[in-house]
Amino acid sequence: MALDDTLTYDGLAQQLGLDQAEQPATKLSNFWADLNGDDLGAAIVDRFQRFRQWQSSNGLLKGWRLKLHYYTNEYRADPEVPHLSVMQQWGSQGEYQFVTVNHLRSLLKTVMSTVVQNPPTFQTKAVNADADSLEAAALYQGVLDFYARELSLTKKINKAVETGVVIDQGFILIEWNPMAVDGDQPQDSSIWRGAPSVRVLSPWDICYDVTRASWSDLDYVIVRDWCSKQLLKESYPEFADDIDGCAVRSQIVHSYGELEGNTRYAMSTMPDMSDDIQLFKLFFKPTPYLPQGRFVMCLENGKLIYESPAGLVYPKLPVERFTCDDCIDVLLGYSPINELLGPQEAVNSLVSAITTNANNYANQYVAVAAGTDLNPRILGDGQKVLEYPPGTNPPSGLNLTAIPPTLFSHLENLMKYMQVVPGVSNASRGEAPGANSTGSAMLFLASQTTANQGSMSDNYAQFSAAVMTSLLHVLRTFARTERTVQIMGTTVASRTIVIADALKGFDNVVVDQTNPILSTPQGKMQWAQQLMQWGQATAMQAQQVATSGNLGPAVDPAREAQFSLDLENEALLMGKAVQVFALDDHEAHVMQHKRLLNTPWIRQPDLAEKLGLTQAPQVLQAIMNHINEHMQMLQGNMQNQAAMGGGPPGAIPPPQSAVMGHAQPPPGPAPGASPMAPAQGQAVAAHTQMPGPPGPPQQPTMPGPH
Repeated sequence: MALDDTLTYDGLAQQLGLDQAEQPATKLSNFWADLNGDDLGAAIVDRFQRFRQWQSSNGLLKGWRLKLHYYTNEYRADPEVPHLSVMQQWGSQGEYQFVTVNHLRSLLKTVMSTVVQNPPTFQTKAVNADADSLEAAALYQGVLDFYARELSLTKKINKAVETGVVIDQGFILIEWNPMAVDGDQPQDSSIWRGAPSVRVLSPWDICYDVTRASWSDLDYVIVRDWCSKQLLKESYPEFADDIDGCAVRSQIVHSYGELEGNTRYAMSTMPDMSDDIQLFKLFFKPTPYLPQGRFVMCLENGKLIYESPAGLVYPKLPVERFTCDDCIDVLLGYSPINELLGPQEAVNSLVSAITTNANNYANQYVAVAAGTDLNPRILGDGQKVLEYPPGTNPPSGLNLTAIPPTLFSHLENLMKYMQVVPGVSNASRGEAPGANSTGSAMLFLASQTTANQGSMSDNYAQFSAAVMTSLLHVLRTFARTERTVQIMGTTVASRTIVIADALKGFDNVVVDQTNPILSTPQGKMQWAQQLMQWGQATAMQAQQVATSGNLGPAVDPAREAQFSLDLENEALLMGKAVQVFALDDHEAHVMQHKRLLNTPWIRQPDLAEKLGLTQAPQVLQAIMNHINEHMQMLQGNMQNQAAMGGGPPGAIPPPQSAVMGHAQPPPGPAPGASPMAPAQGQAVAAHTQMPGPPGPPQQPTMPGPH
């Protein structure tokens, strides 16, 4: 084929068949998360099952079950009553007594109580000082408090912590549940109807890449959720046949006991106890090879029943993880229970040996000569006869009821070791270390238990904050509903910035720990009283704080006023005109607007020229005009007050306003300040004249005596 040399590059490419611009792009990736339809669903289920096999082959599943049995004191329990730790008889003739003393659970409960007894309180914070972001943080604090109570967030966080202490890791899934029975209809039809959902997950229900360095480095997480079969059929009727074919929870646990035995109770006698089936959810965050990320749901047979057209709708993976400590080599948790299992079994063995000895040899032995006429029946019940040959001395030194003291000392040492390993003091368990111990010494010992759990306490605080932050992200994305508006308050004008799409910086609003005193009724009331002393709250508002337990009535008015001032400052910096009202707090406005004069490009004309801000003189003019209006109105208000007699008799005269410059000389230029450029200086000079201080008010002439 002869090539036409006159053709352009595109023409030559078309002639050679290399032009693929008009043809649909062919997916070259065979990455499992890049598949579509049921192929993706099958890949998700296969990956989850192979991860479960990996857990089993490495002994994780068996170890988790063993820890659960130790924690619930059901290790070697009677299979007929697995939930009761009763004394059992072992051996061919039942001569060995097995007794368990759950010292392990007591210690772990003490460790957890020192960590979670003072749960952190949270305050939504914005990392920037934009008025909208600050106001959104303040308004969403009320939403966060509401859902924290409604969803029992503290209780679920503590349960996840307990799971992490017992079986190394605890997880919480924070998502928007479109299948919620009590879901709200959003004001925006483009988002789902539903409600926020927070659920505690066990390690049996999570699949992720354990080779990553940290949880934040993960690209994906697969969650095995249990959902009602009837609810799924109602929500996705087109997949009713596939849903009906899925095994229920009891069947899964009974059929795959080695992999799914995360419960101590058998489900074989009532397989229809629950109609929940497995629902696998893939959360894949945006990456260069998956720009939007992915969020899909599939059944156990790989049938894909939903895929989000917008990819992952959450700003991060919606699963948070708690661990006491992290393993160094793999992304798995490590708990103090791992060091306590061996000593606990030794304690059980010693207690069982002591009990066996006391049980078998507790009855008194009576030594008699062989062939004696002494009838054993004349001895009391429970006595035992020990015969010895006639003419010999009876055996001596056989105190069969005595237990060696070394057993008790060894048992005591083991129980001390179990306290030393997790760093638990006697004082933190309610035991006095000695008769001569002072109260301060006991408090110090108890505080040391908390100090010894430093990493665990930090992980708990970070885990709680991460759960709260994820909940805020879910609410920001989906909860633009009537309920959200009611929580914020229909009279709060600034709430519109939160439920509107114009708020772009909400992802910068994070959750941080704050002073726990403000979460108590006493702390809130004390703060309301302090606001009253500062003149920022009224007695009626303080009473509302006392009766409702909500600090909003005392804080909201000042916050709303500050929000309005911040918006005015932003408008003035943009050169916009802002109206002044006679009822404004003019002194507060002047002090707030005065801060704008510290803007570098306003004070330094040469910097404004370098930055290309040609409107700097006009912006400065608008700021000064606005400040002048406030000062003139403030001066007029003071003159009117003086003309009316300065208030009722005996009233304290109004203070001299520093803003108005009473007894203050007009400020001159700062020493060493560079002069303004001639062009800008001439344009601004006529507009920066500040009014002089007002003269003293004229007192009314009193009538003379008649």
